[in-house]
Amino acid sequence: MDTLRSPQRLIAIGLMSLTIAACGGGGTDSDSSTSSTGEGPSGGSPPNGSPSEQTALDCVQDSYPCSFNEVSLATIERSLALSDEVAQQLENGVAIDQAAAFLSSQSDIADVTVDGPVLGFRLAGGRPMIVDVTGDQEFLASPAAAAGAASSKSAMSPATAQKLRTVRTALSSKITSDNATQRRALVLSPFRYEENFGNAGELIAAELNTVRGYAGNVTYLATTIESAPQVTVDTLTQLENYDVIHIDTHGGTLCKKKDSNPVGSDKKKCADGLTDLLVQRFHGTAQDLQSLQHPGVIHYRGRLHQSIAVTADFFRHYYPQGLNDQLFILGACNTFRTDMADAIAGDSGVYVSWDGYTDLSLVRNTGLSLVDSLRLGLTVGEAFARLPDFSSDNPEATGVLQRTPRQAGGDLRIRDLLTVRDNITGELVNDASGIEVMETPEDGNNDNLNLEFTVDGVTPEQLGNFNINLVIENQVIGHINLGQHGVPVGDFSYRVATPIPLGFDVEELQALHMDFWIPLPDQGEDHFIAAPRVNDREQSEVGRAWVLGSRLTESHHDSSTLITADVEFEIDPQDDPASSYHYFYVSSGGVRVQRDYEDAQNCAYHIDHTTNLAANASNNYLTFDTSGTNMRVDGFGRTPNEYIQVTNSCGATVTVNVGGVYFLAEDTIVTGDSAQGAYNDGANNPTIIEWTLDKTL
Repeated sequence: MDTLRSPQRLIAIGLMSLTIAACGGGGTDSDSSTSSTGEGPSGGSPPNGSPSEQTALDCVQDSYPCSFNEVSLATIERSLALSDEVAQQLENGVAIDQAAAFLSSQSDIADVTVDGPVLGFRLAGGRPMIVDVTGDQEFLASPAAAAGAASSKSAMSPATAQKLRTVRTALSSKITSDNATQRRALVLSPFRYEENFGNAGELIAAELNTVRGYAGNVTYLATTIESAPQVTVDTLTQLENYDVIHIDTHGGTLCKKKDSNPVGSDKKKCADGLTDLLVQRFHGTAQDLQSLQHPGVIHYRGRLHQSIAVTADFFRHYYPQGLNDQLFILGACNTFRTDMADAIAGDSGVYVSWDGYTDLSLVRNTGLSLVDSLRLGLTVGEAFARLPDFSSDNPEATGVLQRTPRQAGGDLRIRDLLTVRDNITGELVNDASGIEVMETPEDGNNDNLNLEFTVDGVTPEQLGNFNINLVIENQVIGHINLGQHGVPVGDFSYRVATPIPLGFDVEELQALHMDFWIPLPDQGEDHFIAAPRVNDREQSEVGRAWVLGSRLTESHHDSSTLITADVEFEIDPQDDPASSYHYFYVSSGGVRVQRDYEDAQNCAYHIDHTTNLAANASNNYLTFDTSGTNMRVDGFGRTPNEYIQVTNSCGATVTVNVGGVYFLAEDTIVTGDSAQGAYNDGANNPTIIEWTLDKTL
């Protein structure tokens, strides 16, 4: 990178830019690794240092205004005018070094930086301005998509100018109860309206909604109309309320100093760079820009668009200690850098992003895979270890998904691990469930409970390190070692059923205060706390288990499909009987797909394949609403895609994909212990789904 003050003098400045070729410019080279995941070693992990060193803003250290609100209107107008002028020069074929020399010759210039095709500058008393006419922060596209886009870009034009409005976005989600074990997630897609942006955000939000403790508590905000942004800079000031944050956007790093001896995840990248991410397009005036009071906001001018981006200074200002015990996943090119990682993760959070170029398919696939593993209770590190080696058909998408280690030690899990069931009643234990003893209360003899403990998120290597400590009414009962007594019941899930001696005679309706807790091998503790009353069972009208029978039919002139399902659903272990909303997830079941069709060569295919659904399979749920006069149910069922070998009538064996939606219920009234309904998509050759639900417990 060349940095210029004047044509004869070299300096380095404190700017940020998104320097991505197909992601928006070509200033920062990506490494040639073909792996898609990794943990950042020396180059990617935040350095140790005092809190003041980690949280000091660059604008304070380099003595320039921290927000546009602190800049004079004349300086902002001059900055925007120079940005436009330099962009016009570059579009007319002027070399970037010449454009930089033009800026350096201005009497009021403070800094100029060139990094590849990206130019950054700052006027005296002004904020950083970025010019990159090679792109507008698009995700990398596949070669075919890129070819199609190239033919249409000449006809593109910026959106109709609208004033930038600083809108305090209300982040609301359906809270089902005040249970302390409930978690919250925020998923943001600020550029969902772009044709090639993809739907990673909405898919990941739906997947997070299936994680224990998150049902109904996942907020998804997407800007689908450019002139009416739903994701704004204001939105990013409210992140402390969430356990998981996922953003798919555009981003990058302005490199101030290339690493002459590259090591680890930052090889061929920056020894000293500043990172940012785009939040929304800008169609306003200098006055609108001056109205932004947030520190750490910069202006970006691309080939067609102007944009607002936030830098590490933004996060240092609003979250001086980082996002404590929160997982922040950023789906953006060239954003795994020390400055952003330090600011967001702090000592106890974890920051995940890409160290090079990526594309929408990689962002989507890695995000879904991560959430799928975290849903099982695994740590972030364990989830990373299970990530498949995803690849892209774009040769430039060689970035590696990286994560920061938790600086305070240990690792993060995004959900609780322990559930407890009363073996006598079969009910999951909570404050309102009631609990039975094996003997007779108030008979002068000590009583026993009969409990079943299920612990998720346990890898075979760590099994012996998991101990359930039992404390009831402040009395230490003992502990149970999973390695000695646990029985595997699912992926990374173990169960123990055993009598629990109380050491005293219980009374009718006595509240038994329980604290069952596990010292986690990755540091921290997982607590199950409840106070059920003896022989005080509160029955919920939704019950504890339902069985679904469904039948999907579809017929065309050259094909017919029949999908039948028999699936059992159990209530969420953390269900609150007093709530109006109750969530059920798959406990077991099977979906059979029968399909006959012909291809273009008149070769006939016959498919008959059954998929067995795993417990808590994602994208399968029931939701009962008891808030009205009549109880109503919504539901959805989808099998994961599976690839099978089929031999057609012409003798060829081919690989075909089976899977898809088998059940859909929308606001259907429940009558007694059953419900039934049908769905018709209204096509000329309609897809019809007929289903019944019956309560079994």
